Amino acid sequence: MLSADAQLSLAVIWASSGSSLREPAVRVPLPSGGRYRGDLDLLLPGERLGGTLVLRTVLTLVDPGTARQPLAPSRPGSMLWSDECRVRLQGDAPQFPIAVIDFTQTPLPDAAAWHLDVSSQLEAATMGAVLLYVNERSTAVVCAFQNAAAPRPADRLILSAVYADVARTMVEAALHNDDLVDDAGFDDDTLGQTLQNLLRRLFPGRSTADLRHLRDHSPHLLTTQIQAAVGIFREP
Repeated sequence: MLSADAQLSLAVIWASSGSSLREPAVRVPLPSGGRYRGDLDLLLPGERLGGTLVLRTVLTLVDPGTARQPLAPSRPGSMLWSDECRVRLQGDAPQFPIAVIDFTQTPLPDAAAWHLDVSSQLEAATMGAVLLYVNERSTAVVCAFQNAAAPRPADRLILSAVYADVARTMVEAALHNDDLVDDAGFDDDTLGQTLQNLLRRLFPGRSTADLRHLRDHSPHLLTTQIQAAVGIFREP
């Protein structure tokens, strides 16, 4: 049993599987003795979060106090209690960073509206392995992404086209990587898991080998099937 004048601290630590970041969110001292009930307000950096968000609440000993008990914790920093909460921020195909840049300053074609860059490292975190570049000179596409929360009819058409093209590119990346097979095991929120989940969602019940066969013998049909699977230009 702790001393009545023992000093305790309550902290919340966040970790994001998508960005592989982990930082303290808040730390507050608790009053000595009795019970304490209160609310903790957290402000997390949304641009650094992705995949699964883990919030770990930890109660630690700051000072054991004067009347130390033989079996009571006495070392400052000792963990007395912890609780963990997991929140899935994204679905089976996690979001990934978007960068708006001037294509004229890159090797990308000046007239292109967007470009998806996909790594071949299946064990890498998806948030760091996939990046969608949007050409800042394509004002219609930039505006569509800016209005994504409340898109206009024209924005919906653009976003639907981008989504279909992103899905096609990711499916092609998955099928071109021979290490990605149906029974391969990948950690949560890695590129390998993301690509596996994308194939399962777009082509339920079909094996990776079957899709590779379709790509090799009828690539145009595969592209058309991807359009149908993502519901390009489908009314919401």
